[in-house]
Amino acid sequence: MPTQPHSEQVLLRIALAIPALPRHSFGVKFLTFQSRIERLDTAIGGMHVIPVPPEVVAKMPGVKRVLIKIDGREFPRALQGIDSESPFLMMGLPFLKELGLRFGSEFSASIRPDPKPNDPEIAAELLEALECDEEALARWDTFTSGKRRSLNHHITTAKRPETRERRAIELVVKIRERRLYGDT
Repeated sequence: MPTQPHSEQVLLRIALAIPALPRHSFGVKFLTFQSRIERLDTAIGGMHVIPVPPEVVAKMPGVKRVLIKIDGREFPRALQGIDSESPFLMMGLPFLKELGLRFGSEFSASIRPDPKPNDPEIAAELLEALECDEEALARWDTFTSGKRRSLNHHITTAKRPETRERRAIELVVKIRERRLYGDT
């Protein structure tokens, strides 16, 4: 992919997308609760979840995106089942393994609203690839935070750095050529 000269505006957009500092609470306190890893079986398969007590969710009205802190590590997540009696957070196996948790594990967790719910962290490989393609970057800027988060997930789930780089380049080409799923 040939590198194109960058305007100050493009470089500023890229710089703003890079998380320079760790997320912090901006005065919002953590709510601590006890939980355990459970399995939720659905029509499309099972998933590991962390039940969140309804009384904890009630203290954060209208909040969908949260940061959960387990064993000193923070993970951004979306609260699911907010309107039900059993709200929960989905946790994939890689996160559980990283934390040394598995089905049935009990632990203490803290949760708070995500101070940047519409500003997902973007993989460095994807930022570098977007930096090289102004047309793709301009289109990226029109995507919702949910779509950005979803596309970024495709990059970050790769295990090897080479795969992450390849996926980022392929994704940027698809963005530019309007070949993403759902493009017409």
